Amino acid sequence: MDSVDSELIDEPHHWDIGFIRKFMMVFGITSSVFDYLTFGVILFLLPGMTEQFRTGWFVESVISASIIVLVKKNTILSSKCTDPTDDFQPSS
Repeated sequence: MDSVDSELIDEPHHWDIGFIRKFMMVFGITSSVFDYLTFGVILFLLPGMTEQFRTGWFVESVISASIIVLVKKNTILSSKCTDPTDDFQPSS
């Protein structure tokens, strides 16, 4: 189960607008490039197949969004250097 670390809720934190701007630019441009590539590949491989095009577009969008979330979450987790087994409590 996910939980918020105590140091993140003990006191208010300021948002780093520079980091947010850079994050939006990098991932926004990366996402757009993959969108255009996917659009081109699906358009040329499936001409006139509207349903397959929509399905392919949806699947690509879900996969790319999931990858971005996993990369961001793993970056945060790896930077904290905590032992993930500390929170693990086996159920009986």
